[in-house]
Amino acid sequence: MGKNIYSKAKRKVKSHGENFKGIFLRLLFIALLGLVVYSNTFDASWHLDDYSSILGNHKIKNLSKSFQDIIPNPRGICDFTFAVNYYFSGPNVFGFHLINLIIHIISAFMVYFIIRLTLIIHKGEDSDSLAGQLENLPLAGALIFAAHPIQTQAVTYIVQRYASLATMFYLMSLIFFIKARLNLLRNNCKFLSIQHFPYYFCSFVCAILAMRTKEIAATIPFILLLYDFFFLKKSQKKLKDTLFYIIPFFILVLVIVALRVYFVSPGFTELGDSIDRGLKDPSASITRVEYATTSINVIITYIRLLFLPMNQNIFQIYPISTSLFSNYTYLSLFIHLAIIVFAVVIFKTSRLISFGIFWFYITLSVESSIFLIGNVIFEHRLYLPSLGFVFSIVGMALLKVKWGKISYIFFLIIITMFFIETFNRNLVWKDDFTLWNDCLSKSKNNHSPIAYLSLGNFYLDKKSYDASIAKYRRALEIDPYYAPAHNNLGYAYGLKGLLNMAAKEYIKALDIRPGYPAAHNNLGIVYQNQGKLTEAVREFKIALKLNPIYAKAYNNLGNLYCTQERLEEAIKHIQLALAIDPDLPEAHNNLGNAYYSQGMFKYAYMEYMRTLKLKPYLAETHNNLGNVYCSLGRFKDAIREYRIALKLKPDFAEFYYNLGNAYNYSDQLEEAIKSYKTALSLNFNLAEVHFKLGNIYFNHGNLEVAIKEYQTTLRIKQNWAEAHFNLGIVYKEQGLFGDAKEEFKNALKINPNYVQARQALESISK
Repeated sequence: MGKNIYSKAKRKVKSHGENFKGIFLRLLFIALLGLVVYSNTFDASWHLDDYSSILGNHKIKNLSKSFQDIIPNPRGICDFTFAVNYYFSGPNVFGFHLINLIIHIISAFMVYFIIRLTLIIHKGEDSDSLAGQLENLPLAGALIFAAHPIQTQAVTYIVQRYASLATMFYLMSLIFFIKARLNLLRNNCKFLSIQHFPYYFCSFVCAILAMRTKEIAATIPFILLLYDFFFLKKSQKKLKDTLFYIIPFFILVLVIVALRVYFVSPGFTELGDSIDRGLKDPSASITRVEYATTSINVIITYIRLLFLPMNQNIFQIYPISTSLFSNYTYLSLFIHLAIIVFAVVIFKTSRLISFGIFWFYITLSVESSIFLIGNVIFEHRLYLPSLGFVFSIVGMALLKVKWGKISYIFFLIIITMFFIETFNRNLVWKDDFTLWNDCLSKSKNNHSPIAYLSLGNFYLDKKSYDASIAKYRRALEIDPYYAPAHNNLGYAYGLKGLLNMAAKEYIKALDIRPGYPAAHNNLGIVYQNQGKLTEAVREFKIALKLNPIYAKAYNNLGNLYCTQERLEEAIKHIQLALAIDPDLPEAHNNLGNAYYSQGMFKYAYMEYMRTLKLKPYLAETHNNLGNVYCSLGRFKDAIREYRIALKLKPDFAEFYYNLGNAYNYSDQLEEAIKSYKTALSLNFNLAEVHFKLGNIYFNHGNLEVAIKEYQTTLRIKQNWAEAHFNLGIVYKEQGLFGDAKEEFKNALKINPNYVQARQALESISK
């Protein structure tokens, strides 16, 4: 009888499988729906763990390193796809979103084919009802999967490609396994036969890819066994015959786990940033037992979200269950047991519904059970389990009615509602402002420190420092021991020049979390700006000890060495920063400064150009490039760069000073005087500017004004030998030999080897 069923199923594949045009049109419709419903996501910004896992992952910024990391990295397959994205488009989000959507659409295709194959097997003996169901139910199931709002977090949240890509490979593995087993059962062929083995091999390879993308794929062998039992196993086939084909997948899981244990090493994979952006629960001190008991309630929430996807939230503050008797956990457990009993009871009536229920629980088991993985609830964890929901819906359609007008209307309503809700939900992902305000609107009493932290980051990126400070303070009102909020608040204070307040916040962050690399690095920056260079070096080194690939800390330490004229050490540390993160613009700029200080103008020019390629609107680099042009005598180019710098930072006195120098050196003295005076209007205590003005006035015979400028110079900077010497020369020109003699002596006190001052003094003494 079993052979007869499979032969009939085979005939159905021939009769219906030849309708390639119909299948193609259905796949095209699935793709178009996916494209339209996610059409508003291509400019959605980076969020949360995108920064640490993608933008802050040094291996993703290097394609060859990422490829070499595929085997040792437990999620190396997905990280390599991120690296390919980054290689072609850098940090532009469009390419990342495009690939995420393609993965989602392919997964929807796989859902279509799995349901279609299952219907061929499951209803193979019912030739009268097969045709309509085979053509339309798989389409409906795939459209539900593609349009369901719960998928938005796995598709639109870029880093959750881990979930969607693993699911894609997971479903491919299942399809190839089904094809392999069908060929084996139909033709009674041997294991290595051409009809069977290629499909089996592809299934195994896809399982490897899935397991090396995300840990959820460890459930593949259980699903294969389940599917074989539900739809492929016949009475004459012994369990050992089935296990023969599935045991290699169980062995694969053990190998993958062994690789993970073998290659896992302590340390950081993140480059490190100045502010904290990751999604970390401030109250994540949860035990394994609490995680498991809380997951019992969480799964009920997941079921509700599948049937009624309302009030979706990027971050839910979920009540922790300390035992079965807290938060009605025992009631949730009873509901789960009832659902499982129902799945067993309905097995004979509807294998699809039963299979969908078991699929849901099995595929969710890795992230919602005894395995402690941080936050207890995230919507992207439903991406793979949601196929169980789809199976059950399709099973209900088979159970209740034939494929007719009622079912058309039923599925049309569901898909339309899901489509609208998904499109609207995707709007929330536009940027941190929309995402986290949505979170707060759905959080009880707006009690979400992470939301306020993220909103603070949004305002910080927009340079709205007062607004960011207000949000960080609100986060700390909710949780005074939230170290990231103290760190980020300190950073905002630092950008406003409130160094003492910044230092206090960093110290508070370190009191809460002593091993906090970002806080040590930021405290080092404050100490450097306060002139506490020894303390600054100490903090940078602590940050690097805690995170040996903290590129910004290497850069900051190198920059400090540069200010101390320890140029070889500076270059060494900045080059280390760039070896870790080649796309760190500040490091290229600082390396250019070090080369400039060594007189290596060609190399300085190259580094400044690299900086501007990465960050075109960095005013300091345009200014530095102007300095290079000045040193090379290219004053016209220098003036252009200084003007660009001033357009970006119009209130920066140093830029006006440098612009004045370029005009001065190119004999455009009126423009030079104008630029110098503008610099002094912004900062009167710039001794160098007064000195240059004194020189111009002296050279043009305006001796009284020159004297005033030199005197002002010396009030600001008393121990400047050249200023004393020039003032002495002016006094000498005016016949004030006593005053001139005194200034030459002052110059020699500061610099006894000042030959010109000694000669001038001797000429007066004669």
